[in-house]
Amino acid sequence: MKHTYAITLLSDYGLNTYYTAVLKEKIWLAMPEVKIIDISHQLPSFDVMQAAFLLKSTLLDFTTPTIHLVAVDTNIMVHKKVVFARKDKQWVISADNGLFSLLFQTWDEMYLVNSELLNPYDTWPEKNLFVTLASKIINEVDIGGYAQPTNTVKVLKELMPAQHGNQLTIPVIHVDGYENIMLNMNKTDFEKLIGDKAFELYYRKREAITQITLNYHEAREGDGFAVFNSSGWLEIGINKGKGQRLLGLKPGDYVILQWYD
Repeated sequence: MKHTYAITLLSDYGLNTYYTAVLKEKIWLAMPEVKIIDISHQLPSFDVMQAAFLLKSTLLDFTTPTIHLVAVDTNIMVHKKVVFARKDKQWVISADNGLFSLLFQTWDEMYLVNSELLNPYDTWPEKNLFVTLASKIINEVDIGGYAQPTNTVKVLKELMPAQHGNQLTIPVIHVDGYENIMLNMNKTDFEKLIGDKAFELYYRKREAITQITLNYHEAREGDGFAVFNSSGWLEIGINKGKGQRLLGLKPGDYVILQWYD
């Protein structure tokens, strides 16, 4: 092993199950040197969108070589493909369920696992296959023996922002513990699109935010705010209020960004 790796786990297992413990023991037996890090095991069932949000936020801060096992919506009989890909020092292993399209537009490397290694009747591929793939990557086994290069994965277009003239429909992708609402829009894309133009971000039918603040508390208590958080996501909420309850937004809903030339 030429590098010291970490392995992260992201799942919808929940807390009152044995799945996480068994998966960790499987990893430990195969790769006793790795450090195992839990991202979350409390995702809503099959929620690839929120898995992508949490994972991308994690990837932005990880600098050491890491393999991320994503145990969300992994049914091989449904998705038929397993993919792993690298961005810088980070590898992601997942079923081909749309996750990769929500993380990055381009990857340094991407591979499709050979079909003979897939068992459509395997109800737990993250334990029986993903751990094996992680071990092969860490031990630098020749990838050509078990996977082939690819650049084609399932794309979840309905979870992407959609532009119509001077208006952008932006999906809600996550609600955090403070009930602040994360939108599928990052600071770089926002600044490229808006620049110094006037804009209105409609979070209710007739209520809009017209500026991005630098801090949550720049807005008056009880007013709506928009801020780019530490990971670069556009976030809206109510200062000292429960944003989700007051705004009525949930993952899968949309807000409207309108700008003026």
